[in-house]
This record gives sequence, structure tokens and C-alpha cells, in this order.
Amino acid sequence: MSEGSVFEVNQDRVDDADDQATELVEAARQRVASDNQSVKTVIKTGDPSETILAYIETYDVDHIVMGSHGEDGSELKRRLLGTVSTAVIGEASIPVTIIR
Repeated sequence: MSEGSVFEVNQDRVDDADDQATELVEAARQRVASDNQSVKTVIKTGDPSETILAYIETYDVDHIVMGSHGEDGSELKRRLLGTVSTAVIGEASIPVTIIR
């Protein structure tokens, strides 16, 4: 039997993170929403690229707009775009716009 460490989740910290994410996403949605554009925001947990790709296959999504974050990865492409952005671009069946 192998030993492992116990990871305790602090629910207050999780709730605070959810609240901050909701405020941030709503502010961004308000900045880009207009009369002729429909913008829907969603907050999910899990592996980012897998979660995004699963969501677009489940719901009627016609375009993804996401930020780039190039802090990790050893390849030039990953450094420029970020691991999640690279994975989504490579697998998405719809257009993806990356904002730097």
C-alpha cells in the first residue's frame, strides 16, 4: 500500500475564488457586449483545454475568444501562445481568436 498526502480544501478560499472569477468575467462580458453581439460567459473547473473543448462540443458555440499566457512550455509555439491556447487551437472545430 502506498502512502500519499491528504489535501484539504478550504471551502472559503474556493468560494472567494469563485466570487472573484464571476466578477472578473462579468466585467469583461459587459465591456464586449453590444446590441448586435450575443456574449455568454461560463466559469468551469477542471483541466482548462479539456473543459473548453468539451464545452464547445456540448453547446452551440460558434467562436472562442481567449487570452494567451505564454509562461510555460519549452517549444517556441507554446511560449508564444501558452499551453492551453495551443491545445484549444489545435483541437477546436470552430474559430479561435487569441488575445495577447
